[in-house]
Amino acid sequence: MSILSGKNILVVGAENPQIIELESVLKKHKLNVFTASCNSTTTGDIEKLNIDIILLNHLHDDDICSQVLDTIRGTRFAKEIPVFALVPDSEQKIQQALMMGAADYITTNEPLNSIVQKMKVMLGESDNFSGATILDVPSDTIKVSGDGKKVFVIEDDALLRSLLASKLEASGFPAEFAINGAGIVEKVKAFKPNAIILDLMLPVKNGFEILAELKADLEL
Repeated sequence: MSILSGKNILVVGAENPQIIELESVLKKHKLNVFTASCNSTTTGDIEKLNIDIILLNHLHDDDICSQVLDTIRGTRFAKEIPVFALVPDSEQKIQQALMMGAADYITTNEPLNSIVQKMKVMLGESDNFSGATILDVPSDTIKVSGDGKKVFVIEDDALLRSLLASKLEASGFPAEFAINGAGIVEKVKAFKPNAIILDLMLPVKNGFEILAELKADLEL
């Protein structure tokens, strides 16, 4: 059974074709879908409906919808309620939504199955994988052996680090992990990766700041 089964999602803002199609897919996962406009959404309704996840249509520069995100993130609910922001495929808009407190973002050209998977992971469902030997990575000291292309991962969530470590190990990719941006340029230079997996919401420095540092260094 999917972790989405029986959960309640509140879709806030205008419903466009992408959202309508997503709602249909979510209902097939037995998820209860509620809708509300930005100016009618209240924290009381969120509590009353026992909402587990919120999707906010943040495509337009709408002060009311921006205030909704600000209000939701500033309210202490009985449980953590992740907010997904639907945004234009623009680095500036993505960064704006994340800095305002969205847990994750969805773009207008993102496949529906990718969106559903993001929601599953956010609610605590792990990927199913075989042959995993690394579980519950506690810190950034993990190193994955292999003889393939080298991957450097910057991710503060222990569960996601565990999943990535297991998948990279099973695929033969040597990898190293960091949990934040502290000393990141020196760490990347020392490891010399072929690819970097970079989270956006991180302590110390966010992913955009880390990316700017890496791109500014001529050796990288």
